[in-house]
Amino acid sequence: MNKANKRKLAMYAEANPGATVYVILKLAKPLLHLLCGFIWLSSEHFDICQDTAAARNDPRSYRVSEAAQQSYLTKFRKEVDHLMHSEHMFLPSAGCTMAMRALMFRLLSRCSCAVHHYLTVSHRNCPYGLFKALTGGALEVQDIPLCLQDELTTAILSDFPTYNELQSEECQQILSSIAHSFQIDILNIEAAHASTRRLITLRSVQTWALSMEQLNTEFILRKIVCLREPFMPSGRMCARNQTSKKRKRQEAAAHQPRIRSDNKQKVGYGGTWRAFMRTHVKGIKFKQVGPTIKRMRLRYHLLKASKDSEWSLLEHLGVLATLAGQQGAVPFPRLEEAATPNPGILQDDFGSRAVVPFETAGDVVQAELRQLRQESRVLSSLAATEREQMASDVVEAGKMHKQLLGGQQGQSSELVGALGSGSYHCLPGHLGQPDVAYFVAPADLLEIFKKTGSARKRYGHGLWTPLMNEWHSLNRLVRHSEHAVIQTSETRETSKSMCLEQGTCICKSFVWHYHCKFIALMCKPHFLPKREARKQSTAAAAAEAPKASPQPAGPSAGSAPSQPKPKKKAVKTPHRVLAEQGFLVVRVSACKGRVTRHADNPWVQLAAKRAGHSAELPAITDGGVAAGQEQEDQLEQSLWFHLGFMNYRTWQCTVTPLNYSHSDDEGVHLYAQDPLGCCLHLDFVKQNQDLKAAWVAQYYTVHSTGATLAPADMLPAHVIVRTYKGLPPLKVWLGEEMEARMRHQRARGGRGGQRQQGGSRASHGAAAGQTSRSAGSASGSAALGHADPDFQAPASDTVIEDRPNAKQLPSGDEASGSDKDHTLEDRLVTDDPTPLDEAAEDLEHDDVPDISGAQASSSSVRPVKGPADASAPSDAAAPRHGRGGGAGGGEKSGTEVVFDLGQGASIRYYPVSNVLQAYCRLHGSDCRKTRTVKAGRQEHQGRPLGFLLSWLKVR
Repeated sequence: MNKANKRKLAMYAEANPGATVYVILKLAKPLLHLLCGFIWLSSEHFDICQDTAAARNDPRSYRVSEAAQQSYLTKFRKEVDHLMHSEHMFLPSAGCTMAMRALMFRLLSRCSCAVHHYLTVSHRNCPYGLFKALTGGALEVQDIPLCLQDELTTAILSDFPTYNELQSEECQQILSSIAHSFQIDILNIEAAHASTRRLITLRSVQTWALSMEQLNTEFILRKIVCLREPFMPSGRMCARNQTSKKRKRQEAAAHQPRIRSDNKQKVGYGGTWRAFMRTHVKGIKFKQVGPTIKRMRLRYHLLKASKDSEWSLLEHLGVLATLAGQQGAVPFPRLEEAATPNPGILQDDFGSRAVVPFETAGDVVQAELRQLRQESRVLSSLAATEREQMASDVVEAGKMHKQLLGGQQGQSSELVGALGSGSYHCLPGHLGQPDVAYFVAPADLLEIFKKTGSARKRYGHGLWTPLMNEWHSLNRLVRHSEHAVIQTSETRETSKSMCLEQGTCICKSFVWHYHCKFIALMCKPHFLPKREARKQSTAAAAAEAPKASPQPAGPSAGSAPSQPKPKKKAVKTPHRVLAEQGFLVVRVSACKGRVTRHADNPWVQLAAKRAGHSAELPAITDGGVAAGQEQEDQLEQSLWFHLGFMNYRTWQCTVTPLNYSHSDDEGVHLYAQDPLGCCLHLDFVKQNQDLKAAWVAQYYTVHSTGATLAPADMLPAHVIVRTYKGLPPLKVWLGEEMEARMRHQRARGGRGGQRQQGGSRASHGAAAGQTSRSAGSASGSAALGHADPDFQAPASDTVIEDRPNAKQLPSGDEASGSDKDHTLEDRLVTDDPTPLDEAAEDLEHDDVPDISGAQASSSSVRPVKGPADASAPSDAAAPRHGRGGGAGGGEKSGTEVVFDLGQGASIRYYPVSNVLQAYCRLHGSDCRKTRTVKAGRQEHQGRPLGFLLSWLKVR
């Protein structure tokens, strides 16, 4: 072991991973059992068991029906619930900490949410749910909503709409035939690819390339071997060969001479055992020493236990032999052999010896063989005579065969003619068996099937080469680039409804709009890193670059261009790392009171908070602050869920609902439900939230410290959370009425719902008709308008789709903040926040909302026109639809929000242009400072409100 390994071993030992390994092994068992269950479900042995049950007239099952019933998923959920709500008393004492309890909760919650997202949601919907009709669930199939039906379910229900028709024999046979070949995963494909990958790996080290035809041929041959293997005694033969090899090794080791060591104790002369062996085994020849000695040893011990006269005699002989050996004599002298008659010599009557040989067994066998040969010759001659006699009797059968061949219409081929020219051979019966006449094909027909027939001139036709050529023509491999374009009709293209893609019904409700706003405000701007500016394309750069002078010809001329640099791996934000590790818990609370449009801006809320006014947000506190009864009630009335799993491409998230218990100095104590109840975020909103009211969402983090706990407190369902200072609370929903009104205005193309991104972007949009984001926003809003009960179709030419599209969800491949469904909310989530460079001294960091897109854009070059008098603002308003210009983003609006900070200081907010202006009355009406609330191009300017408050304090 070198120094590096020793250092790693020391670090591993210092980490004390015993408790963590124990937790992982214990909590991973439900997932391993689920994996084994699905492997068994996809195995070939499952088909054999089900076919055997069908042959016995027992009800059989299918893979797709097992997936629809979710039997394995039900077992998995039971095991997870048991682990979640059980105290782990056998955990090592070093692992009884709050961090370990939080780790167990995060593992179980994320595991359960991932299984629910990938397996439960897909298996409970179509097409899996259709096959419940095979197991008596025809009523459930009949009640499937139209929006959750796929094309197969729609086709089956259109032909068999009622319960009785679904239970009919025809429908059951159709579903059974489809279910018989329905694969729920790609395990069989991966198992087949294993042999191909192994073969390619073996051949890749050779100098000759492996053709695809050869690979395909070897794959087919291996497949045939796998199919024949269950019917061949290969397993028994292998075991038998191994047994025989082991026996041979043991026999070879037994026959090897043993080398006696010089230090070994000398052998004695006498003894009871030698006397026993001399008496009973002397003169006996045996081949196997071991079994014989074993029998003698057993007999010796029985004789020793009896203590009779024979044992006394053996003891006396052993003592005498020992004494004789010590005196140099032979311990056991040889006895003189008695003259016994030779068994190979017979004595005559007179007593004289004459050599008379015995008749051996071989002579007897040879005599019997000679007799059998004679009988065989006789039987062969009789059989030949009978065959000749019977051959003359089958002429009529040959004529009848020719008549049958001649009667066939349209079969006058060479093969039929060759068959007609064949001959019959008669096989006589034997021992009561009937005689059989069989047809023998002519030799010229058999020559066709010879492999080398085509190589011989004027001899045979050769069928091997035509067969191979035909196989190559039918199985020709074509590259994808050379293949013709596949023409598919639009009527045969499969498509899914929006509800089926999301896994739940979202028709005629505001759930989908709430989910989109939640993702756009709470997830996407914080979980996606800020993308760098796209570099200029190569073609444009080449066009704008000056023409280079011609280079002289040389070795460097015509060299290949440099390879592009590899793309860097995307860096994950700290918020996304916390989400992937399962530390984030979300609290959603219903807002009380009237909600206005300008209050949705977090900077206005913060300004109102600093001015002492109500920001129309509920008080969100944790145990770190002394909470009153009203705040305790608000915590109890809030909804809590753990962000268990999220797909960052489709932005579908699965959550674990939590119940509020109490709050103290440690934080807010929450408990997981029993059963766990993991569900989609859409289902959670449908079941628990009333979208008529406004809702505020806030992130909490799981409290994970090294505090020691008692073994009885190691309950994974108990989790403590604290407020996450990195992400502020946001109002993600304004209520059904206001949200519907805003979508209606955006659908009509009104100024109030469209985005204005400054003078340069506005001018570009005016020249091009409209920007890509505004166009996408209008189409997305129109697409989502069907869920609004009071929605009226706009009079403009905007195209409104019948249902929402899944592509309208914010995607990880798009630019940050490009959600087309919510343009108003995207003003807050376009980019990642920048550090606060200039802030007021009395403004704490936690008081400033950490919201994307909060970068300030300096407007000192071209300030926005404010009111003429700070104390008495002018009532004149600029046109509402005036063109934007300058950094202010538009002309002054007649509507403004004034916050009086006292001592002659005030801040005014213009909702239309998104401009904040700070006024100082001590120095006149012209003493003011302006900042915008939208994202600017310059970096490190600080946040607008912090800058304005700091400026007012200095003034």
